[in-house]
Amino acid sequence: MTESQNEVRASPATDIHQQVHSYRIDTTPRAGILRYTDAWGTHVDTFGVRDAHDHLVVAVQASVETRPRPQWTATATLADLSDPAFVGGHWEYLQPTRHTTAGDAVSTIGQRCMAGS
Repeated sequence: MTESQNEVRASPATDIHQQVHSYRIDTTPRAGILRYTDAWGTHVDTFGVRDAHDHLVVAVQASVETRPRPQWTATATLADLSDPAFVGGHWEYLQPTRHTTAGDAVSTIGQRCMAGS
């Protein structure tokens, strides 16, 4: 190809669960790399290769220290299922999918909750 313009979103994020100590990106053929943060907070490395090339190698190295994450626990109650705001905010999680089904016991409890008994 005669030239290419590229973006890489490979940089780990630093947050309360991990700390990025170093991050490096190298390209072959060599290119000047510009880094910016997009609207979603993702670090983006952008570069253009202006000379003709038949391959592009992008190598990324990062050193990241991670911290244990607390175990996630569900805090919803049966009463929450009667709250339209809760149901509306969690609609996609409350729908059956081809990977999940509600067994007879769960369906019976759900019907009782919806009936208010």
